[in-house]
Amino acid sequence: TFVKPRRVSPDVVASALPGPGRDRLAQGDVLVVMTGQQPGLFTGPLYTVYKALSAIALARRLERAQGVPVVPVFWVAGDDHDFAEANHASFINAAGDLTRIVLRERAADAPLVPLAREPGGAEMSGALDQLRAGTPESEFKSLVLEWLERCYRPEATLADAFAEALGALLGPHGLAVLRAHDRGVKQAAAPWVLKGLDVTLADGYTPVFVAASQGRDRLEAQG
Repeated sequence: TFVKPRRVSPDVVASALPGPGRDRLAQGDVLVVMTGQQPGLFTGPLYTVYKALSAIALARRLERAQGVPVVPVFWVAGDDHDFAEANHASFINAAGDLTRIVLRERAADAPLVPLAREPGGAEMSGALDQLRAGTPESEFKSLVLEWLERCYRPEATLADAFAEALGALLGPHGLAVLRAHDRGVKQAAAPWVLKGLDVTLADGYTPVFVAASQGRDRLEAQG
């Protein structure tokens, strides 16, 4: 099914990281190929990068076939609060064994704050040191470490570090990295999100979340 190209909201365009992809989103009526993932340490599982590459490839193919602008967009789900899925990374060490780096654990009674509000923290330097010490030497190693160190800074949230890393890696190839936790995207999506208040799931709650100081939770419709 072919969908008519539409103009992307200026708020959404502004929420994407700078680069060729954002520039194309702002040029007028476009189609997009959308994929996404919750943030992860050092870009998370390798399939995250594969998903982004697949979106780029599909967008190029569709653009050639349809003759209209098609932009690959990666949705960074910074509102996700599952820290246990974002606090670690695995790699093959110099001995050929699978090695796991864990940034830190979140206490069971800690607020379920979104990853867009979870800084990397002081532990980030140690995680990068583990990666540096454990990975085999190669002609690519120094460039990879420089890339990750530039993005995964202690003061950066896990969501923003993830977005910056993915943008640095694939932004030059046309990927528009969208920070879905940005206020502009939330404002643009509000009319559709609010429709979810009319939906009650099996557990009695709606699919709409509220984010507050103690983290986020789903809303229950009462009147």
